[in-house]
Amino acid sequence: SWRGSVNNLTLDVEKGVKFERILMGNGPQRLEAEGEWLFAGPDDIQADLENFDLAVLQILYPDQTLDLEGGVDLHFEFLGDLERDPTIVAEGTLTDATISGIAPVNAAYLIHFERGVLDADAQVDLGGRGNFTLSTSGFVEPLPGGVGASLREGIYETTLSTGAMDLTLLELFLEEEMPDVSGFADARIRFSGPLDAPSFAGNIRVPELMVERWGPVDVESTFRYEYGALLAQLSVGDDEGSLFESEGSVLVDLVHLVQEPSETLEALASSPWRLAMRVPPRRLSAFPAAIGKELVPDAERLRVAASLSVAGGAFRTRGDLHASFDWLSDTSEGLCGGDSNPRATVRAQLEGGVTDIAVDGVVGDDKVLDLEASAETPIDDWMRSAKLPDLPVTRVSADFYDAPTE
Repeated sequence: SWRGSVNNLTLDVEKGVKFERILMGNGPQRLEAEGEWLFAGPDDIQADLENFDLAVLQILYPDQTLDLEGGVDLHFEFLGDLERDPTIVAEGTLTDATISGIAPVNAAYLIHFERGVLDADAQVDLGGRGNFTLSTSGFVEPLPGGVGASLREGIYETTLSTGAMDLTLLELFLEEEMPDVSGFADARIRFSGPLDAPSFAGNIRVPELMVERWGPVDVESTFRYEYGALLAQLSVGDDEGSLFESEGSVLVDLVHLVQEPSETLEALASSPWRLAMRVPPRRLSAFPAAIGKELVPDAERLRVAASLSVAGGAFRTRGDLHASFDWLSDTSEGLCGGDSNPRATVRAQLEGGVTDIAVDGVVGDDKVLDLEASAETPIDDWMRSAKLPDLPVTRVSADFYDAPTE
């Protein structure tokens, strides 16, 4: 239990409370404070907290079992009037803590707010499973409603960086069952502007990512959001080269979508967007085994390549797809198969709510398949309705020709 003393406490029902010293303790935990709190006028309060046990927070959540251990040190100062232009200082450390099974967690933090300028820094080490640093500076104009309203209208520059972040930590935050993922992520993201109209830019890289025994692969993404335009790029590669590349852009109010995520599909139906993807010529065995394992008996012998571009939003959605499939002989090496190997090319075009598809099949120099198909695919209507569509009306015609059997 906590015990302590209060020295020279003075209460004035018209002015406020003044205390020379408050000292309280509970084992190694210690709280010491002094200052003056006025009902109307500038306050002056200082407090120090040592070895505060995080397990005490269980009292605030009696219906939950919190996995929290460790000690917090805090130095706090408050000078001035909360409703006007106060000075606030908070700094301290978190030492040898255990949080949701992660240990030891160590952190240091500093918050300083004075004369409309906010500076905040935090450094956290997750017990050898990664670290992150957060640094913020902001300019805040005093507004009616106090410091809270002023902070909401401030303009900020914030940088968040992570180093060697263990991806298995995602299991602690995602409720749904995750695939078997391993790897360490490095990231750097910079935010700027007011809270209701921010801009940001950053990059994330995961070298030697493993997913369900597939890999290792290098994954890298860059992105930025400014003046309502979001642009992002993603690339995946292994020791033999690129496996997948994509880039996209969309004109959208992200702040509104975060507040109303159910309106995402409706926003894409009216906001300009573009998506492009490319798969360079690679054997199917270089990709996760789940891709085509039911249809392809030997993924090592099938070489695939594809490119896709789709755009829509402001106008009717349109897109183009080009893909090729080569069945390589047992002795094929590199990217060149035998002249008599089966090959197929696929071309598809979406325009005016209709997708046209053409497939050519060749064995050696002989054409063996000529297939054409079309389907009604009103993607814009599907996004506006924000629901899964019925099977589209489809037309298919195909011609098969004699082909070598050897």
